[in-house]
Amino acid sequence: MNNLSVSKVTYLQLAASYAPAWGFGGTVRVLYDYAQWAAEKYETVAVITSDINHDYTVLNDKSDLYGKVNVYRVPMLCHKLSRKNVNILSIKMFSRAVSIIKNSSGNVVIHFGELRGSVPIYVVILKKMFPTKVRVVYSSFGHLHTKKSKLRDIFDYFFLGSILSNIDTVLAQNEHEASCYEEMSLKASKALKSQVTVFPLHSTVPDYINVDDARSNQHDHQAARIRSKLDISEDAFVLVFLGRLHPEKGIFRAIDAFNKFQKKYEGESFFLIIGKDDGFQSQAEAYIEDLSLNSSVRVINNVYEDRFEYYCASDLFVGFPTIYEETMLSSVEALCCGIPLLVSKEADIPFVESENAGFVIDYTVEEAVRCMLKVSLNKEEFRKQAKAIASKYFLSENAKSVFFKILESNLS
Repeated sequence: MNNLSVSKVTYLQLAASYAPAWGFGGTVRVLYDYAQWAAEKYETVAVITSDINHDYTVLNDKSDLYGKVNVYRVPMLCHKLSRKNVNILSIKMFSRAVSIIKNSSGNVVIHFGELRGSVPIYVVILKKMFPTKVRVVYSSFGHLHTKKSKLRDIFDYFFLGSILSNIDTVLAQNEHEASCYEEMSLKASKALKSQVTVFPLHSTVPDYINVDDARSNQHDHQAARIRSKLDISEDAFVLVFLGRLHPEKGIFRAIDAFNKFQKKYEGESFFLIIGKDDGFQSQAEAYIEDLSLNSSVRVINNVYEDRFEYYCASDLFVGFPTIYEETMLSSVEALCCGIPLLVSKEADIPFVESENAGFVIDYTVEEAVRCMLKVSLNKEEFRKQAKAIASKYFLSENAKSVFFKILESNLS
């Protein structure tokens, strides 16, 4: 494809939620970055999304501009269902997309990140209306795990096969997710029509994170500030989890492991549980109290842009989800701050274990504690390796060039 045709590409995202609804998690953050990257190169970049914020209030601005990215918001129908992750967006999403495609002077890449709800249905119709002009890219973002749901079964019976057969390229976070998509596609549509590419998540870090050094003066200043705020000593060993406070995130698993680790560790230790309550915080806090861990386990809400400071103040990121949600964006962000990882296979992340930047385990309390103790005894070596693989594989500048290669191979 020549340079002129590249410049005339329209990059269009359809998403149930988008900035500034950061509390909905990693999908919002990653799609935001993809759109910003696309705006550096392509003629038109637009996002069509709902008007729902992460606290389920309505965003009043029906259009917005993030850099060079035009964001159009349409009504989310039935807000009660959206709280249960059943997202039904107004037909205005579809009509706005049709208008953008018709006005495009070149090919259109439609990028989306959810397999169920009105968004993928609109994507299928758009692909069928403009078969030669539209290319469809799907990022799975850990949404391929099986889940018992009559509503999901009904939706899949009528729509999933058609959705999968109209996707041109799939971006999977790791090999496990890629194999899950291939298996799902063969089962639902009887054929694998998509090109499946493993494309790990990435992170853009604040300026005070020195990507060439495991620690810097500014990094240490941010860490000291957070530890002082939380009344945690400089020498304490600190674990951190960041994500939605939901049963599927394996928060009980992490608390159980920390409880046993603390009894074996000779020094002072703390566990920071950071995230937006998704209906589970009261149960987590009650469990912490039952185990008499109130003084060493902190549950912290409303941490968004300053989350990197909390990573810097920590020594080990932990995540043990009970479902295959694949790579956690927060684990990538922590890694890029030089924090080693300890995650279960349900949150697998490439390169971490093979290059000694942490562990990916079959979760048991005993195995988690063994790994926690090993990191606590070799903090600086694990930190050094975490920074090395973050710089090599997960920083946004490296990911951006791969992103463009994937899109342009899809358009050729």
